[in-house]
Amino acid sequence: MEETSTTSLVKYSCRDQIATLMLNRPEKLNAFNDDLVRHLAAALRRFDLDPEAQIAVICGNGRAFSSGADVHQRQLRRREEFEQHGGPQGWGAHSGDLLTRSVNWKPVIAAPLPLRVRSR
Repeated sequence: MEETSTTSLVKYSCRDQIATLMLNRPEKLNAFNDDLVRHLAAALRRFDLDPEAQIAVICGNGRAFSSGADVHQRQLRRREEFEQHGGPQGWGAHSGDLLTRSVNWKPVIAAPLPLRVRSR
């Protein structure tokens, strides 16, 4: 059974017990802004709770897996915002602990391109 969600910055699909979490901001080379971090956190929670998914593959849509942090967004923050958040990342968008919030400790790997799974 394959299920796909394409309404967010992270596309989630699951097939043959493999969940694919595709970063979906190709026009910015999948650079991590606050929204992308939040959407990836939600997709990882979804994977963690998905009884059909046993492993997750994070990949990027377009020509780059991810170019890293969206420096443009973070450089435009006002000093007050920077001090309020304790750094350049927005509230609830700290990426450092994305993978440590897992409950079930299922394996998560990163791949530059989406994996093609052959049916048995």
